[in-house]
Amino acid sequence: MKRWLYQVLVYVSLTLFLVGGIFFIYEVATSGEFNSWAVVSLVVNLLGIVLFVVNRILYSIFKKRDPSKYETVECPYCHAINRKGELFCHKCGKELESSKKP
Repeated sequence: MKRWLYQVLVYVSLTLFLVGGIFFIYEVATSGEFNSWAVVSLVVNLLGIVLFVVNRILYSIFKKRDPSKYETVECPYCHAINRKGELFCHKCGKELESSKKP
């Protein structure tokens, strides 16, 4: 999911949430009762909340990750898994072969 699309959907969901809440307060205050328009405004409010949560979940699942962060190298001495680009093993402290310059 593109970041700009995520941000647009966040703004849309927050707008739905705020408009639904403000309209609900206005409708109950002016009519003095819980009528069908108040129910509609609560549905719009809940729709904003649901859209925000679903958007956040989808963004966290589909956002692009930097593959260099997750590449690993095995230490030739103790066989511990280290991040690629590390100079020394985090377990035994010996120099990793991938960090040696030719």
